[in-house]
Amino acid sequence: MFSYYGSKSKIVKKYPFPKFDNVIEPFAGSARYALLYWDKKVTIIDSDNVIISVWKYLQKATPEEILSLPDVPNATRLETISGFSDLCQEQKWLIGFCSNGGSASPKNVSGRHNFNSWNKDKKRISENLYKIRHWDIICDSYENIDNKEATWYIDPPYQNKGKYYKQNKVDYEKLGEFCKTRLGQVIVCENDGAVWLPFSPFLEVAFTHFKSSDDYQKRTKEVVWYNE
Repeated sequence: MFSYYGSKSKIVKKYPFPKFDNVIEPFAGSARYALLYWDKKVTIIDSDNVIISVWKYLQKATPEEILSLPDVPNATRLETISGFSDLCQEQKWLIGFCSNGGSASPKNVSGRHNFNSWNKDKKRISENLYKIRHWDIICDSYENIDNKEATWYIDPPYQNKGKYYKQNKVDYEKLGEFCKTRLGQVIVCENDGAVWLPFSPFLEVAFTHFKSSDDYQKRTKEVVWYNE
């Protein structure tokens, strides 16, 4: 629904189809898997209050409200935009995510060149709000989730590349045991080099965290652990 660091928007369709009516996504972030199968009984959980606050805002927002949010020029300090200071905090966070794509926290300045997609995003968001009306949206740690038969899509901060997340302190040994004891279908995402589960190669994707022109040539190797 909104831009977020580590989003699986380009590859989410390549993960296994959910075999259960319940879909649970801990470490939700922008919840791309849940959005793909939005008509299931969806539960998303994240320990980051900013993330969950934005989701809860969107769950209650109307399309007209989203479309009325101010446009954002590229490379602009958000607080200088007409009407921005009058917005609620959740609206500011939403724009802060979308106007600087791929960020792990809302930014105060919109991105340059093609990174600013907010003016297109708000139309897309307004057209998809109906998909999340029935979701359970919870701010909590994954450790406190009830274990029930479901499709579990688990995409935590990566062991070697998760430093950009606000909530990046993960006990991977404990998380591994959590994943192995879930009931139902379990899909766990990681990057090559992670060792906390016996991951298998999944696919290579283009590098998306650009800091120099050389980054456009880079590839990153995704791995997966799957259990039914």
